[in-house]
Amino acid sequence: MVNLKIPFLRVVFYGTVALYVIVTLVPYAFVTHDGPSHLYNSHVINEILFSSNTIYEKYHTFNPNWSQPNLIGYFVLCFLQLIVPFLWAEKILVALYVLIFSFGFRFLLKQVSSNSDWYSLLIFPFIFNTVLFWGFYNFLIGLALMFWLIGLYEKNKLKLGHLQIIHLAILSILIFYSHALVFVLSVLYVFIRIVIDNPKKLSKQVLIFALKSMLFFLPGALLFLIYLYQQKSSDIVYDEGYNLLKRLSQLWFQIDSLFFSGYAESFYLKLFYIILFILTILFFYYHWREKKNIFIPSFILFLVYFLIYLFIPDYAAGGGIILIRVNLMFFLFWIVWLSCQPLSKYIKSLIIIFYLISLPFLYLRWSVITCGALQCKHVIELSENLIPSNSVFSTIHYKNVQGFIGEYQMHSYIDLMSNLDNYIAIKHNVVTLHNYEANSAFMASYFPIIWKEWKNSEFIWDPIIKKGKLEYFKLDQFEQNWNYKPEILLSIGSIEADEKTKSIWDSQNNYSLIKTDSIHFLNIYSLKK
Repeated sequence: MVNLKIPFLRVVFYGTVALYVIVTLVPYAFVTHDGPSHLYNSHVINEILFSSNTIYEKYHTFNPNWSQPNLIGYFVLCFLQLIVPFLWAEKILVALYVLIFSFGFRFLLKQVSSNSDWYSLLIFPFIFNTVLFWGFYNFLIGLALMFWLIGLYEKNKLKLGHLQIIHLAILSILIFYSHALVFVLSVLYVFIRIVIDNPKKLSKQVLIFALKSMLFFLPGALLFLIYLYQQKSSDIVYDEGYNLLKRLSQLWFQIDSLFFSGYAESFYLKLFYIILFILTILFFYYHWREKKNIFIPSFILFLVYFLIYLFIPDYAAGGGIILIRVNLMFFLFWIVWLSCQPLSKYIKSLIIIFYLISLPFLYLRWSVITCGALQCKHVIELSENLIPSNSVFSTIHYKNVQGFIGEYQMHSYIDLMSNLDNYIAIKHNVVTLHNYEANSAFMASYFPIIWKEWKNSEFIWDPIIKKGKLEYFKLDQFEQNWNYKPEILLSIGSIEADEKTKSIWDSQNNYSLIKTDSIHFLNIYSLKK
């Protein structure tokens, strides 16, 4: 077995992170499901703030709910769009996430493991995860900041001075404004650490000591309580029915947070899973032999994520989309837990194999990224000179978007193409009616922009297609509220012209086709004169 020196391992880590950043920045765009919508609404914010008499002011206003825990990504995108082109703003945001996430994970491992340079190599498959391709930037930034917070706490827990408390308080506020769930789990980790460090004290004493030691969470906790109070009347959907056996089977050789259907990841994911499973057996063997306690914070949090994944209802406040986030945290804290064991030649070999497998896995992610970039470029170029300035357009989506050919091939249960029309809106500085982030009342919304007429801004999800849904804005309602018909309609994802479907979203036959492409991915309709 080759004895790799630690400096070399650091070079490997830094070089691989740099490779991920390059993969992020080189393509024409980094397309995700929600990403274009976040980018568009950040553009709207900038236009309202820094432009006079902008068309966006007619239709949108700011969400006055300043306690909404979903804002960090918007702040960054707003700032970046002031200094770089909009597609670069999104790519730089993702690159920043890659850096904060990977180095934050490594920083946490350095505090809990004496072999962090080795175990940090296990993070790489999880950087370009399914949560990222859903476009959940705020959640992932919050998770990355959580690594830094609990790592900083682990480093200074025995000598928390005023400066460290200020740093932790700032991080906790940033985490809250990234994502409320991550904030709660950050609190849980620190509480678990305090309880484990004080096992012989009375329960009441431990609780009081824990509360005193966690005062740096107080600003974020107050914001969280304000947010919960404002959300008390909003509707949250819960579906009590789920299949426990199915949930268990989904954890058997499957990593939901890394899986794209149609991209042959299963082979790689099974290998990742087997290696983690073997490392777990070695972990238990070591702790049994040395009679060491396995109940450390990362293990307890690992069990918490396991239970959440098994028992959360299928459609509880997002259901499956929450499940992949929990799944991601489950595997990340599995790695944190495994890192708390000494190295052997067998463990080193397993980590090297795991890392080497992650490189061709990255190539699969490159295929997804470049395909999305190609589609983005195609849509923007095809719409050139067809969208009038200071106008409004609507979009009809055939979901799931599929049926592309050649270089355009994209098979995934994540419909990465769903919000490409938002790029067109930014490019031409116009309003798109396809703005699902603005559809709720401010007290129920966790987005920074809302429709001025949100009660009458209905976006239809019509399950008339066998393998998907038809999504469109109710144009009659829009005309009634604003006395205006959009001049342009975009049809995205349709395989062929479907007059029966067209009669649904254009019942009065007001629009005619003016532009299409060879694969019928994008059809552009214009209002008849």
